[in-house]
Amino acid sequence: MGYLQRFPFDILKIDRLFVQSIGKNPKNQALTKGIIQMAHEIKAIASGVETVAERDCSPQNQCDEMQGYLFSRPLNAKAFQQLLFS
Repeated sequence: MGYLQRFPFDILKIDRLFVQSIGKNPKNQALTKGIIQMAHEIKAIASGVETVAERDCSPQNQCDEMQGYLFSRPLNAKAFQQLLFS
């Protein structure tokens, strides 16, 4: 998936191997559905946001969500619960 960021594409062509037998093969159906959903309903999550500049840039790039050390270090379940309900 990380390799995809190198290509400036605006059309996603689904290989016939995925489309072939879509009605007969549940795996092909699931993969094809996932590819189509990614192409039309991409939800962008910025991972590794560590600075205010990175935080401020993400919405400008139509990023839907952000995560990273700027917001919180990794927490165990108890600490996360305390943060969530405080």
